[in-house]
Amino acid sequence: ILKRLESLKAESLPYQGTWADCARNVDPMLAIGLNTGATLDGASNLSSANGDKYRIYDNTAADALRDVAAAKVSGLVPANMRWFDMDVQGEPDFRHAWLDDTADLIWREIHASNFDAVAPNLFYTVDILGQCALYVDYDEDKGRLYFELWPLGGLYFASSRYGDTIDTVYREYQMTAEQVVTRYGNAASADTRKIASETPGKMIDMCHAIQPRAGGVVGGPSNNKPIASVVVEKNTRHVVQDLGYDEIPVIVPRSYKIIPNSQYAVGAVYDALGDIKTLNEAVRLLLQSAEMHIGGMWYGVHDGVMNPST
Repeated sequence: ILKRLESLKAESLPYQGTWADCARNVDPMLAIGLNTGATLDGASNLSSANGDKYRIYDNTAADALRDVAAAKVSGLVPANMRWFDMDVQGEPDFRHAWLDDTADLIWREIHASNFDAVAPNLFYTVDILGQCALYVDYDEDKGRLYFELWPLGGLYFASSRYGDTIDTVYREYQMTAEQVVTRYGNAASADTRKIASETPGKMIDMCHAIQPRAGGVVGGPSNNKPIASVVVEKNTRHVVQDLGYDEIPVIVPRSYKIIPNSQYAVGAVYDALGDIKTLNEAVRLLLQSAEMHIGGMWYGVHDGVMNPST
């Protein structure tokens, strides 16, 4: 898994600079992790993003993208009406009350979860970077669906079949030692458990691999399902979780898949990047000369003695 992670990272490297450029000119927080893999702590992330944020003088692009994201949410996945239907494969005209009831149940379950909080950020991110990943799971404790938006920094994709949809997702991220032990218990490595007892805030590099499993059986035990889900501590090369899914639990929307022989894409910002940079530079130059325009020009008569202080 860790060897394939390095291979997938190398494949995505040529695109990371383009994504980072798009993010830095609109929303620098989305550039975190690009070109570097796993992210650091929150304070470091904010500090790295602030340097780019201070160079943005015009927010037209960000405001427009938020409006577009809101329009997509209300038009595609609204919370006030059912936005999908169900039918029988091969019999699209067949109707039954059970299908409608089941669709209503699924729709209520989706919007009873955190989906409505995640959806705007999903569309916003895809328009800027071109793609991201939405992880879908079921929270046993709360008894409801759970959606988690994974940032593009540290995400790597592949497809096991040529020209098909993405079915392999590798995620590189960090957790504190305390979080690893709290989540995985004794399945965490002995080294990590020791770190958690001594320095619980120390970051542990993790890798989550989701990919097809050869010979997996739908409905089979978790370690023999068609989609494998394996979590590894990178430093210790220790597997902390080995589960599976009947179908891939990650949705990977892509905006413009125009890169040949690649699973990666670019977003709407890529098309408008020249205009965004031009407008930002124009506003910067305007603000640079604002002091002269606001304060006006001052004239002094040279009478042989010039005192700048008076």
